[in-house]
Amino acid sequence: MNRPTHLLFISLLLSAFLFVACNKGDLQRQPGTAFDVARSPEALQALLDNDWLFGQSPAAGILSGESFSLTDEYCNFLLPFELNLYTWQSSIYSEGETVSDWNLSYEQVTCANQVIEAIEQLSNGTAGPAYGPLLGSGRFLRAWAFWQLAQLYAQPYDSLQADSVPGIPLPVTADLNAPITRASLQQTYQQICTDLQQATDLLPATIDKAHPNRPSRAAAWAMLARVYLSMRNYQQAAIAAGNCLQLYKTLTDYQQSDTTASIPFSGNHPEIIYQSRMQEDTRFLGGLVNGNNGFINADLYSKYTPGDLRRQLFFKGVDTQAQLKGSYAGTFYPFTGLATNEVYLTHAESLAKMGQTAAALNDLDTLLMKRFAPGYYIPRKSNHPDTVLSWIRTEREKELVLHGQRWTDIRRLNKEGKQIYFTRRVKGTLYTLTPNDPKYTLPIPPQAVKENGLQQNPR
Repeated sequence: MNRPTHLLFISLLLSAFLFVACNKGDLQRQPGTAFDVARSPEALQALLDNDWLFGQSPAAGILSGESFSLTDEYCNFLLPFELNLYTWQSSIYSEGETVSDWNLSYEQVTCANQVIEAIEQLSNGTAGPAYGPLLGSGRFLRAWAFWQLAQLYAQPYDSLQADSVPGIPLPVTADLNAPITRASLQQTYQQICTDLQQATDLLPATIDKAHPNRPSRAAAWAMLARVYLSMRNYQQAAIAAGNCLQLYKTLTDYQQSDTTASIPFSGNHPEIIYQSRMQEDTRFLGGLVNGNNGFINADLYSKYTPGDLRRQLFFKGVDTQAQLKGSYAGTFYPFTGLATNEVYLTHAESLAKMGQTAAALNDLDTLLMKRFAPGYYIPRKSNHPDTVLSWIRTEREKELVLHGQRWTDIRRLNKEGKQIYFTRRVKGTLYTLTPNDPKYTLPIPPQAVKENGLQQNPR
């Protein structure tokens, strides 16, 4: 078998998962595949509704790229690879180590591929009303997983180099014996965009609020906007974000939120378009929510000016002692899904990059008027694109704190020459991540390299 040990689910594990997710009578052995495949639309939907699998996202980008610090004592509690990620070491994983971020995303890909192939077989290649939304969900979830992997294990997107640098492995078949190779960066992003574009035609227009981790057409457009922004394709990002907002543009007024609640947001918050949270199999998060073990960086906290309700809703404690309070995940786990606040900011930034300052400021004001106590927010005014862009990017950093987007944002902004430096001090040693450092791309897990001959990322 060519698959690395932890690249994808092994046949036995996924077969067991399928049997748990579906009724036994809904399963049959498909010729030429390694897995038992669900026979009915209901059984396929059950696979995609598995929150343990599809409700989580990788944690490495948050650990490596968000504005927080952990105490020396708590650093002693981290797993070795977590401390390596936190301090941007050249070597992250030990030989043969299980890499949960890599595994999770490729397990999502495996299940999505299985559903896609089952639909193609059961619908004879023509996905009608019963199978179309399922096929759209499969393509969305595969693109979601590929994009998460690309942010960690491939270089930041650069259109001038994308054809000549490696991306990630792109398995698009459920066949476990298919060879594993790294596609180019261009092929990686093309696959992601193609899957999402097809999903916009297949997914339902209405968000299923009873099942917040079921993708919708709005989610596909929101994800396309996120992808295009990471590619610095601001024109397409603006189009995708605009298409999303035409379908769903709800923003909540934080004046109506309970700032005294221990976790002020529910997992079905009205702004959510697609629900996902940071992977739960971590140690470092405890330092940001319990005791005096870790804190949001004071320079970020200071950017929340008086009257900004996000200070009280996002954090407990103040100044140098601020800790994460809760998120749109409805828990203290960071929200990594899609929501209208991000879409408004993506739309605003993209418009500002294209010189449409008035429209960009309208987006920014629409969001921020919902974030301040009465009488505190004064709409911004400027005709200078650089000024407007700076405002929007600052608000993006504040609004999406610990959403898992900062790592990607820094990667793309440094490609534009922003010279963003990251520093952390652990046990008297100062660690610095310089702009465009190769360490912004994580090493491929050693076991995947060993078993498949994959090209390793330079560090």
